[in-house]
Amino acid sequence: MLQRRLSHSSNAIIKGAGEKLKDLHSYRIQADYDMDENAPEKPGTAAFCVLQAKQIIDTLDQCQSEPLRTQLKNTVEDYNSRFGSTF
Repeated sequence: MLQRRLSHSSNAIIKGAGEKLKDLHSYRIQADYDMDENAPEKPGTAAFCVLQAKQIIDTLDQCQSEPLRTQLKNTVEDYNSRFGSTF
């Protein structure tokens, strides 16, 4: 998963995006499968998730330019060589 690859980065900006993706994934799983939990239905939670998503997009946009572009590429390649490249 992309979140694992990004979280593996030594770059704090890229790693932060991975952690945010991991959090969003947890919220989605909770919303889809934990019927006793109503936090995902609250407007504040939804607003937080939208903000997190925008921040992730902003980070990935920054990764189009150097030096983040090379750092992101190296992060993904390193993860794939260590743990495999299947998504």
